[in-house]
Amino acid sequence: MKKNNILLLAFFAIISINAQNVLSVDLDKITQVSGPGEGGLYFAGTKNQQFRFSQRITPHGDCLDVVNGYAFVTWYKGGVEFRNLMLSRKNLTDPDSQWVTIEFPHQHVGIRGEFVNGTTPARGDSHNTAAIGISTIDNTVHMIYDMHSYTKSLLPTSFFNYTVSVPGAAFLPDSEFTIDKFLPKQNMLNSTEDYERMTYPFIMRADDGSLIVRYRQGGSGEGNILFAHYDGTKWTDNWTYGIGILPEPNTHSIYGSERFLNGKFYSGFSIRYNVFRDYFANNGFYFAYTNDSTPSAQSQWFNVKDQAITLPFNNPDSELAPGVSIKVAEPSDDYGIEDLPSTTFDPAWIVTESGAIHFVTRVDGRNVHYYRAAGATNFSSNHGGIIPNPQVRGKMFSYKKQVFMVELLGGRVNVKTTPEGVNAWKIVYTGTETNLYQHFNAIVANDKLYVYLMSRGSNVAGEGDSRPLFFQEFSLGEEIDANPAPISSPDTLPLPGTNPEPEPVREVAIAIEAEDFDGGGQDVSYFDKTPENSGNAGYRTDEAVDIDSSDTASGGRVITIFEGAEYLVYTFNVDIAGEYDLIVTASVRTRDDSIMDVQVNETLFENVPIAKTGDWNVFKANIIPKVTLKEGENTLRVTQKRSQSSRLDKLEFATIGTGLSIDDIEAKKAAITIFPNPSKGVFYIQSKVFGLDYVLRNMQGQLMDSGRVLDDQVDFSKFTTGVYFLELSKNNEFNLTKKIIIR
Repeated sequence: MKKNNILLLAFFAIISINAQNVLSVDLDKITQVSGPGEGGLYFAGTKNQQFRFSQRITPHGDCLDVVNGYAFVTWYKGGVEFRNLMLSRKNLTDPDSQWVTIEFPHQHVGIRGEFVNGTTPARGDSHNTAAIGISTIDNTVHMIYDMHSYTKSLLPTSFFNYTVSVPGAAFLPDSEFTIDKFLPKQNMLNSTEDYERMTYPFIMRADDGSLIVRYRQGGSGEGNILFAHYDGTKWTDNWTYGIGILPEPNTHSIYGSERFLNGKFYSGFSIRYNVFRDYFANNGFYFAYTNDSTPSAQSQWFNVKDQAITLPFNNPDSELAPGVSIKVAEPSDDYGIEDLPSTTFDPAWIVTESGAIHFVTRVDGRNVHYYRAAGATNFSSNHGGIIPNPQVRGKMFSYKKQVFMVELLGGRVNVKTTPEGVNAWKIVYTGTETNLYQHFNAIVANDKLYVYLMSRGSNVAGEGDSRPLFFQEFSLGEEIDANPAPISSPDTLPLPGTNPEPEPVREVAIAIEAEDFDGGGQDVSYFDKTPENSGNAGYRTDEAVDIDSSDTASGGRVITIFEGAEYLVYTFNVDIAGEYDLIVTASVRTRDDSIMDVQVNETLFENVPIAKTGDWNVFKANIIPKVTLKEGENTLRVTQKRSQSSRLDKLEFATIGTGLSIDDIEAKKAAITIFPNPSKGVFYIQSKVFGLDYVLRNMQGQLMDSGRVLDDQVDFSKFTTGVYFLELSKNNEFNLTKKIIIR
């Protein structure tokens, strides 16, 4: 793993702040957007059968706008037999106002327009978002929607979909806000431009009320980013911001966003190469801005160091000029712990009014925060703690001197905040309502926070493809915080070539084989989509859960064909209550987006990423830190979220200590098993101790190899056949030597 970007070499002690201001968030009102018996479209069912990519389609993407005291939201009507584009509006200044909804004739086209029976999409496509923007120059409503890199030959009338109202329609009285105020759907913004293969539209409003649209032309890992401007009368031609359709190995696309903030137009993003290089999925954090209030192809852009840059750029990882780059940091270098580090999900970012910059991403399952105070030159960074998780598609905002991020945790709105320019996150709001939510989007206007949500209900697996939509209104403010969160000193990143910080010593206290789920049967202790055990282990054959045999799995057995929405329940006893690390050991052959929901007693950990292993018989440990267990009986439930994307080996709860006690050393040695032995070179190491180091020596005692045991295995296949000695140790506290044979 490379360690090239050194952001900060000085170390500052953790300090506390005296009483200071902190963000206050107060819930004012919850209203239901969709009427009684009506709901937004949700792709219920199994991935690649009823939908592609994810089940989320409403609310999704740039589906929310608040301006002049009105809220506008887009959605698709549920269930799948309808799929109509919907627009709802509410007067936020009138306490008695209701949502007014317009149903449009356009219906979601599904995956590439593939239909069954001529009417129902073969599969839904979660990438087909519906963007909305209100121009306050002429008070028009603009919507761009339902497209995912489609061509005119494939969908002649729906490859690109644009609907606009007549001037003045946006703020008409409710009784006049009707479908006749909208022009027929168009397949273009400008008749001189090409709108084929467009995806992910965003519509942003400038201070003068004009609009900027942004979309990708191309596909994942090979797309150009285009912009156009609406001046109140017409859309300009498209102009190119970034070129990603390039010869290999530079083919890439951008994953991020642009925003009008404080009189400027900013862009923050990561990139994804078509052919992965040193990293898996996305990498890097890139940043640029222009001072133009309405950017155009002629605008002068600048990087984070205020150096002038020229657009379009065609390789963000390269210098645009000697000493000039738009790259801020490489989180995968700084915080990657896998052999092929992965920066997943779009980065969340904000620039405050005073100029502080904050950016949150996720690297190899860990949340990472980069930040630069106003007037500072360098970025600092931290990981861990309660840094928000961009995996939940959280939104980051600023209010006065506070930076905050909205998340959906455990089905409820959660707001975390930190003073600008530092890392001192604190939870200031957690929803308490009984209704739980599935997806959301958020926006800040003046002193208000607005959150648009889809209801989850009480039984996600049992719900259908139409789910209620809600809208929450919050008041923002500041109050004196007598107990501020401590400001964490920036992480001191290792110098190039040095080893990363040692892993904590985890000692397994409770071990559960995945195949030893509770009795009780279908819909009680498990849910399995097939009526029989499709595995070959010959274990619990009277149950429907699929149990396979595997030489590399703990106990020789593994849960296989673990499909989306299937779950397993485990009941176990704990002698000592407290915090444990939960270790989920599983294999993932090809996916980088394998996730599970893990519930321990009443606490739900949503969308836990399960690391890619490259082979169904190679298992990795995925750690959920600080899980609270009570004394006596506890329950654990794991739910697969992606179809057939993992095989589950074992579940363990481990305590964290500072090292191995002398009394335990011999027991720990005895508990280490190395198999198979002899081997063709790959040896699996089963142990209750995590973070083992190894040294390989030949029969003459010569050092052949050394390093850290990763994913419970070592690979010596590059060495010739023969007898070797494998030394295993933990922080120099014990040393165990085993004879191994490479054949």
